[in-house]
Amino acid sequence: MKLLIAITSCENDEQRGFNDPIRETWLPEAVSLGIPYKFFHGTGSTPKDDVIILDCPDDYLHVTGKLRGKMQWALAQGYDYLFSAGTDTYAQPGRVLTCGFEKYDCFGAVFNHWSYEDRILVHPDAGVFLSRRAMELVANDLTPVASVEGPIDATAVDACAWLGQALTRAGIKPEHSEDFCIFAHDGPRAGNTVIANHLSLTDPDRKYKPEQMYQKHREWLEGK
Repeated sequence: MKLLIAITSCENDEQRGFNDPIRETWLPEAVSLGIPYKFFHGTGSTPKDDVIILDCPDDYLHVTGKLRGKMQWALAQGYDYLFSAGTDTYAQPGRVLTCGFEKYDCFGAVFNHWSYEDRILVHPDAGVFLSRRAMELVANDLTPVASVEGPIDATAVDACAWLGQALTRAGIKPEHSEDFCIFAHDGPRAGNTVIANHLSLTDPDRKYKPEQMYQKHREWLEGK
Protein backbone atom coordinates (compact mmCIF):
# COMPACT_ATOMS: atom_id res chain seq x y z
CA MET A 1 0.00 0.00 0.00
CA LYS A 2 1.56 3.29 -1.15
CA LEU A 3 0.51 6.47 0.66
CA LEU A 4 1.59 9.98 -0.35
CA ILE A 5 1.34 13.16 1.71
CA ALA A 6 0.45 15.81 -0.90
CA ILE A 7 0.75 19.43 0.24
CA THR A 8 -0.80 22.26 -1.76
CA SER A 9 1.46 25.30 -1.75
CA CYS A 10 2.97 27.93 -4.05
CA GLU A 11 6.22 29.70 -4.92
CA ASN A 12 5.22 32.70 -2.80
CA ASP A 13 4.86 30.52 0.29
CA GLU A 14 8.17 28.83 -0.50
CA GLN A 15 9.98 32.15 -0.79
CA ARG A 16 8.43 33.48 2.44
CA GLY A 17 9.53 30.36 4.31
CA PHE A 18 5.97 29.17 4.90
CA ASN A 19 6.78 25.62 3.74
CA ASP A 20 9.69 25.22 6.13
CA PRO A 21 7.67 24.88 9.38
CA ILE A 22 6.15 21.63 8.04
CA ARG A 23 9.56 20.42 6.90
CA GLU A 24 10.91 21.12 10.39
CA THR A 25 8.03 19.73 12.50
CA TRP A 26 5.87 16.79 11.49
CA LEU A 27 7.19 15.79 8.05
CA PRO A 28 10.46 14.27 9.38
CA GLU A 29 8.44 11.81 11.46
CA ALA A 30 6.30 10.97 8.42
CA VAL A 31 9.43 10.18 6.42
CA SER A 32 10.81 8.07 9.28
CA LEU A 33 7.56 6.06 9.19
CA GLY A 34 7.98 5.44 5.48
CA ILE A 35 5.42 8.01 4.23
CA PRO A 36 6.80 10.15 1.39
CA TYR A 37 5.63 13.71 0.82
CA LYS A 38 5.65 16.33 -1.92
CA PHE A 39 4.70 20.01 -2.13
CA PHE A 40 2.66 20.93 -5.20
CA HIS A 41 3.20 24.33 -6.85
CA GLY A 42 2.05 25.86 -10.12
CA THR A 43 3.88 26.97 -13.24
CA GLY A 44 6.85 29.29 -12.82
CA SER A 45 7.90 27.84 -9.49
CA THR A 46 11.48 26.92 -8.63
CA PRO A 47 12.23 23.19 -8.92
CA LYS A 48 13.24 21.41 -5.69
CA ASP A 49 13.61 17.78 -4.68
CA ASP A 50 10.38 17.88 -2.66
CA VAL A 51 8.41 20.23 -4.96
CA ILE A 52 6.30 19.07 -7.91
CA ILE A 53 5.44 21.79 -10.43
CA LEU A 54 1.99 21.32 -11.93
CA ASP A 55 0.72 22.62 -15.24
CA CYS A 56 -1.64 25.20 -13.73
CA PRO A 57 -1.36 28.79 -12.47
CA ASP A 58 0.39 29.18 -9.13
CA ASP A 59 -1.96 31.71 -7.52
CA TYR A 60 -4.57 31.35 -4.78
CA LEU A 61 -7.39 31.43 -7.32
CA HIS A 62 -6.38 28.07 -8.78
CA VAL A 63 -6.18 25.78 -5.76
CA THR A 64 -8.83 23.55 -7.33
CA GLY A 65 -6.53 23.00 -10.31
CA LYS A 66 -3.71 22.08 -7.95
CA LEU A 67 -5.99 19.64 -6.12
CA ARG A 68 -6.82 17.93 -9.41
CA GLY A 69 -3.19 18.05 -10.47
CA LYS A 70 -1.78 16.39 -7.39
CA MET A 71 -4.31 13.57 -7.73
CA GLN A 72 -3.25 13.07 -11.35
CA TRP A 73 0.42 13.04 -10.34
CA ALA A 74 -0.19 10.54 -7.52
CA LEU A 75 -2.06 8.23 -9.89
CA ALA A 76 0.73 8.40 -12.45
CA GLN A 77 3.26 7.51 -9.76
CA GLY A 78 1.28 4.46 -8.65
CA TYR A 79 0.10 5.63 -5.24
CA ASP A 80 -2.83 3.81 -3.66
CA TYR A 81 -3.82 6.61 -1.28
CA LEU A 82 -3.27 10.33 -1.03
CA PHE A 83 -3.35 12.38 2.17
CA SER A 84 -4.12 15.93 1.09
CA ALA A 85 -2.83 18.78 3.25
CA GLY A 86 -1.95 22.46 2.99
CA THR A 87 0.97 24.61 4.07
CA ASP A 88 -1.09 25.41 7.18
CA THR A 89 -1.97 21.80 8.11
CA TYR A 90 -0.49 20.32 11.27
CA ALA A 91 -0.80 16.52 11.33
CA GLN A 92 0.45 13.71 13.55
CA PRO A 93 2.08 11.12 11.24
CA GLY A 94 1.62 8.16 13.58
CA ARG A 95 -2.10 8.81 13.65
CA VAL A 96 -2.16 9.45 9.90
CA LEU A 97 -0.72 5.98 9.40
CA THR A 98 -2.96 4.12 11.86
CA CYS A 99 -6.33 5.91 11.62
CA GLY A 100 -7.92 3.28 9.36
CA PHE A 101 -8.06 5.43 6.22
CA GLU A 102 -7.70 2.34 4.02
CA LYS A 103 -11.32 1.39 4.82
CA TYR A 104 -12.67 4.40 2.90
CA ASP A 105 -12.52 6.01 -0.52
CA CYS A 106 -12.66 9.44 1.13
CA PHE A 107 -11.96 10.04 4.82
CA GLY A 108 -11.56 13.44 6.44
CA ALA A 109 -13.33 16.70 7.30
CA VAL A 110 -16.78 16.78 5.69
CA PHE A 111 -19.14 19.73 6.19
CA ASN A 112 -21.96 21.78 4.67
CA HIS A 113 -21.98 25.46 3.70
CA TRP A 114 -25.09 27.59 3.16
CA SER A 115 -23.71 29.30 0.04
CA TYR A 116 -23.54 25.92 -1.68
CA GLU A 117 -27.15 25.03 -0.83
CA ASP A 118 -25.93 22.66 1.89
CA ARG A 119 -24.08 20.49 -0.61
CA ILE A 120 -21.35 18.32 0.89
CA LEU A 121 -17.95 19.98 1.05
CA VAL A 122 -14.69 18.17 1.85
CA HIS A 123 -11.80 20.21 3.27
CA PRO A 124 -8.45 19.19 1.72
CA ASP A 125 -6.44 21.44 4.07
CA ALA A 126 -7.90 19.96 7.26
CA GLY A 127 -6.51 16.65 6.08
CA VAL A 128 -8.37 14.24 3.81
CA PHE A 129 -7.54 10.78 2.49
CA LEU A 130 -8.47 9.76 -1.04
CA SER A 131 -8.20 6.22 -2.37
CA ARG A 132 -6.92 5.36 -5.82
CA ARG A 133 -10.51 4.58 -6.85
CA ALA A 134 -11.68 8.02 -5.72
CA MET A 135 -8.80 9.75 -7.48
CA GLU A 136 -9.42 7.85 -10.71
CA LEU A 137 -13.07 8.89 -10.67
CA VAL A 138 -12.65 12.58 -9.84
CA ALA A 139 -9.14 13.69 -10.90
CA ASN A 140 -10.29 14.68 -14.39
CA ASP A 141 -13.69 16.09 -13.41
CA LEU A 142 -13.73 19.61 -14.89
CA THR A 143 -17.33 20.43 -13.92
CA PRO A 144 -17.51 23.99 -12.51
CA VAL A 145 -18.40 24.38 -8.86
CA ALA A 146 -22.14 24.80 -8.35
CA SER A 147 -22.98 27.41 -5.71
CA VAL A 148 -25.98 29.60 -4.91
CA GLU A 149 -24.40 32.42 -6.93
CA GLY A 150 -23.64 30.27 -9.97
CA PRO A 151 -20.59 28.38 -11.30
CA ILE A 152 -17.32 29.46 -9.72
CA ASP A 153 -13.90 27.86 -9.46
CA ALA A 154 -11.60 30.08 -7.49
CA THR A 155 -10.76 30.18 -3.80
CA ALA A 156 -9.96 27.52 -1.22
CA VAL A 157 -13.60 27.04 -0.21
CA ASP A 158 -14.40 26.30 -3.84
CA ALA A 159 -11.79 23.55 -3.79
CA CYS A 160 -13.72 22.08 -0.86
CA ALA A 161 -16.96 22.41 -2.82
CA TRP A 162 -15.50 20.98 -6.02
CA LEU A 163 -14.10 17.94 -4.21
CA GLY A 164 -17.40 17.26 -2.45
CA GLN A 165 -19.43 17.67 -5.61
CA ALA A 166 -17.06 15.63 -7.76
CA LEU A 167 -17.17 12.77 -5.26
CA THR A 168 -20.96 12.97 -5.19
CA ARG A 169 -21.11 12.80 -9.00
CA ALA A 170 -18.87 9.73 -8.82
CA GLY A 171 -21.17 8.05 -6.31
CA ILE A 172 -18.66 8.23 -3.46
CA LYS A 173 -19.88 9.19 0.00
CA PRO A 174 -17.12 10.87 2.04
CA GLU A 175 -16.63 9.53 5.56
CA HIS A 176 -16.44 12.31 8.16
CA SER A 177 -14.28 12.28 11.27
CA GLU A 178 -14.12 14.94 13.99
CA ASP A 179 -10.41 14.15 14.26
CA PHE A 180 -9.77 16.31 11.19
CA CYS A 181 -10.25 19.80 12.63
CA ILE A 182 -11.26 22.76 10.49
CA PHE A 183 -12.05 25.34 13.18
CA ALA A 184 -10.95 23.76 16.48
CA HIS A 185 -8.00 25.22 18.37
CA ASP A 186 -6.72 21.91 19.71
CA GLY A 187 -4.21 20.15 17.51
CA PRO A 188 -3.03 16.56 17.96
CA ARG A 189 -2.09 16.03 21.62
CA ALA A 190 -1.47 13.06 23.87
CA GLY A 191 -4.87 13.51 25.52
CA ASN A 192 -6.99 13.52 22.36
CA THR A 193 -7.44 11.63 19.11
CA VAL A 194 -7.01 14.55 16.67
CA ILE A 195 -5.21 13.55 13.47
CA ALA A 196 -4.83 16.91 11.72
CA ASN A 197 -5.62 20.58 12.30
CA HIS A 198 -6.15 23.39 9.77
CA LEU A 199 -4.30 26.23 11.47
CA SER A 200 -5.43 29.26 9.44
CA LEU A 201 -9.02 29.03 10.61
CA THR A 202 -8.00 28.81 14.27
CA ASP A 203 -6.42 32.27 14.09
CA PRO A 204 -8.58 35.36 14.85
CA ASP A 205 -7.32 37.00 11.63
CA ARG A 206 -7.96 33.83 9.63
CA LYS A 207 -4.38 33.99 8.41
CA TYR A 208 -1.65 31.41 8.72
CA LYS A 209 1.33 32.38 10.84
CA PRO A 210 4.35 30.02 10.80
CA GLU A 211 4.73 30.22 14.59
CA GLN A 212 1.39 28.37 14.84
CA MET A 213 3.01 25.26 13.34
CA TYR A 214 5.88 25.31 15.84
CA GLN A 215 3.47 25.91 18.73
CA LYS A 216 1.30 22.91 17.79
CA HIS A 217 4.42 20.79 17.47
CA ARG A 218 5.65 21.87 20.93
CA GLU A 219 2.25 20.98 22.39
CA TRP A 220 2.47 17.53 20.80
CA LEU A 221 6.04 16.89 21.99
CA GLU A 222 5.39 18.13 25.53
CA GLY A 223 2.32 15.91 25.86
CA LYS A 224 4.15 12.95 24.35
